[in-house]
Amino acid sequence: MEIAGGAGRQFLMRMMRCHRIPERCLVIAGWRMPVCARCFGSYVGHIAGIILFLFGVRLHWGICLAMVVPMVVDWGLQRYRVIMSTNGRRVITGLLAGFGMGVIQIIILLMFFKWIQI
Repeated sequence: MEIAGGAGRQFLMRMMRCHRIPERCLVIAGWRMPVCARCFGSYVGHIAGIILFLFGVRLHWGICLAMVVPMVVDWGLQRYRVIMSTNGRRVITGLLAGFGMGVIQIIILLMFFKWIQI
């Protein structure tokens, strides 16, 4: 399946569910990313959280949940026009939230498997 164009690209964009506002998307070497800075950070953090968990890095679920708070605050402040966020802040808060949620999802998955005793 070719991701760069056609049906594969459309499917991927629907799965990502990002607003893709151009000024909020990172530009690397002249190429504008297909997702905003916050989503990009979240995806990278999510993958990093899962990989590090699989390699033995363990954090309490409460700490992981607290890692989501900065993104929610940043989004809320921007949403209600208190302050405008920057792409740098969006990436950092996205990384934190993605990492925290990735670890929480693995914890929940492991608890489920333990509950059904697989």
